[in-house]
Amino acid sequence: MATEPPPSGPAPPAAPAAASTKPSIPVPEKPLVGHGPRLPPPPLEGWRGVLQYTGLPRGVLTWKPKLPGPKMTVFLGVVGGLTYLYYDDRSKAKAIREEYIAKVQHYAKEPTVGSLDVPRKVLVYGARWPEDDEANRALVYFRKYIKPYLVAAAVDYEQVEAPLYGSIARIVRADVLRKRREALGLQPRPQEANLGVPPQVAALSAKSEDQRWLEGGVVLVGRPALKEYLAGLRAGWRNGVDAWTWEKEIEDQLEWDTVFQTWVEPTPTPEGVDPAVAPAPAAARTSLFRRAPPAPTAAVGPGAAVPPHLHAPPSPLPPHPPLLLVPWTNYLGFAQIPYMIYNFFTERHRVREGAEAAYALITNQTRAFEGPSKSTDADAHLAPELPADTDFGADTERFYKKDYENVPARQAKQRQDYYRTLAERLESARQFARGERELTDEEKATDKPVVTEDDLRAERRKRELRWRGGREGWEIVRPSTPVAWDDAWAGWLRVFDARTADEIAEAERKRTAAMEK
Repeated sequence: MATEPPPSGPAPPAAPAAASTKPSIPVPEKPLVGHGPRLPPPPLEGWRGVLQYTGLPRGVLTWKPKLPGPKMTVFLGVVGGLTYLYYDDRSKAKAIREEYIAKVQHYAKEPTVGSLDVPRKVLVYGARWPEDDEANRALVYFRKYIKPYLVAAAVDYEQVEAPLYGSIARIVRADVLRKRREALGLQPRPQEANLGVPPQVAALSAKSEDQRWLEGGVVLVGRPALKEYLAGLRAGWRNGVDAWTWEKEIEDQLEWDTVFQTWVEPTPTPEGVDPAVAPAPAAARTSLFRRAPPAPTAAVGPGAAVPPHLHAPPSPLPPHPPLLLVPWTNYLGFAQIPYMIYNFFTERHRVREGAEAAYALITNQTRAFEGPSKSTDADAHLAPELPADTDFGADTERFYKKDYENVPARQAKQRQDYYRTLAERLESARQFARGERELTDEEKATDKPVVTEDDLRAERRKRELRWRGGREGWEIVRPSTPVAWDDAWAGWLRVFDARTADEIAEAERKRTAAMEK
């Protein structure tokens, strides 16, 4: 079947194309910066061109330094300046230390007298600084700034611990009293009493020990140590030679006071019984461990056991080793931080002070100890070359914390709080000892033994020793208390001085001439 052809005529118009929704992007005439083809960097020349084949990054070879900004400039300047100050200070301190060690190390090579000869030995006292929690900070100062030179010169030392205020004064007083009693024959020396040394050997040993003590010296670190040492020295020579122990004296005062006394209920006298022949009252209801008071004895005077003429100190006084006064200031508190910062960058000053002091001790350069001057303030300018040694470290007392003046008030408050609770604890301990109460829940829950009256007595003894010792030390060290002095010490005490003998003699001559005018 034949197919009919399509009708002839014009073709219908095509439908219009849908409009495009994408915006047209203009085509730039020139390529954008950074989007065009990247050009190769220029070749490196000179030594940079050679080093580029070693593997160094191109950025390292083409780096150009530039000045930092203002803030970074200030930061780098401050850090660099402080670093230089620290380095320079420590370098100078090291040089000073090495210089003085080289001056004294030949003393360690000197031959000894015999095989039993012992090296020279010094005693070191460092008192507790007011309001400082650490009691041995003065001895730490000695070990850092004095000890290296003593070790280099083969000089032995012994440090005396002083845990409480006033400990040095009590130690020195007891030591002076012991030496006086031994010299008078009132008590034997420790080695004689314990080892049974023959009299001839004991005499030689005592003489050698005394000579060694005199050839040594006494190191006093800081003004508190000076005030306590001289206070103990004066107490030891001014008081008698009766046996004395500070702890025993305090214990005797505490033993029979009214704190642990118990009320004794009077026993009624039965009817028809003469009161004169009535039975004695029942014993006081006290602890089973309470000791009975001693029987009354006849009063014994202070000079009954020892002849009165022995209590007076001898004239002249026995020789005493020279004193080495070491300056020391302990900065405490927020207000003294600037001084701490200054000390951090001036270590060389303390190193030099310690080196000169140790050098004077090792070389045994001494002069007379200058006591307080009796001249008026108007005459103080006449002898500025040699000030009184009793004024040593007086300028450091202004660095004591203000709370140090409140030591008595703080102790009174502590005593009040302690004794307020002590009465209740004492009654509880006595009730348990008499069997009048059972263990409390708190006592059952712990493994600690029940507190007895003896425990309370021991606790009170420790507290009273600390309180009374601290108060005695406060009376000695506080700034308003002058340094203890005795006119009999003029020309007796000596002090190490780092100046030469000619300089010391010249200063003493000028001082004597000025005072005579």
